[in-house]
Amino acid sequence: MKNKILSLLLASSMVMVLAACGNSAEDVSAGSHSTSSASDSSSVESSSASFQPPAEADPALKDISVEMKIDEVLSQAIVTVSNNSTKTFSGNVFVRFYDLNKKRVGSDMLMVEELPAGNSTYARLSIDAVYNITMEYEIPSPVFSEGAVNAGGTLNEASSKSLAEEFELSFGGAGNPEWATSWYGYVTAIEVHETADGNYALITVKDGTPQDAVDRIGNCIFANYSSDYSLGSVRIITSDGSTVFTRSAS
Repeated sequence: MKNKILSLLLASSMVMVLAACGNSAEDVSAGSHSTSSASDSSSVESSSASFQPPAEADPALKDISVEMKIDEVLSQAIVTVSNNSTKTFSGNVFVRFYDLNKKRVGSDMLMVEELPAGNSTYARLSIDAVYNITMEYEIPSPVFSEGAVNAGGTLNEASSKSLAEEFELSFGGAGNPEWATSWYGYVTAIEVHETADGNYALITVKDGTPQDAVDRIGNCIFANYSSDYSLGSVRIITSDGSTVFTRSAS
């Protein structure tokens, strides 16, 4: 009798252990699935469509784009404001973020001050959710002003030659490619033009020049030579005349 009772107790214990293992395995499986999904999605930045306000609100805003990307790792929205107009743009950009259920998960305001034509700026904004996010925005009082001149005028050959020589001396290794910056070789021409409203530098780069190299060239010339050559702006073009960079003092 005692052996039967002992056998029953052992059998009952085995059932409890198996049941516990079964529950544990189910929980681990569910947790593993969730973790895997989060890991896969957080390794990249995902983008979502932006809802643009009605064009009739202000026709000028058709040249201002507001785009969003989600950084799922940092729980941030990266909002980029691009000025595709021919004038300098200033304004407050109000943004609101919503999840799939139309619940607001964040809002903020970007103050854009004197963004030159052809340029963009961005901000990282914290949000409460990162999946299936959409954005709405509005720019209630945009301001457009004339920027610095970066086209037309008369070529100043002496200034063009001088600027090219100084640029080569400082960033082109003084003629020695081994000492030149990694982006100097993309430049094929440097010109300084004079207009009634001021001077500007027109830089030509090779087709296919990486944008980071273009930005380095343009910012370098603007920062180092604007004062010496009275440059109101710097514009970079490719061989076919396409503008790939613009920066101005206004």
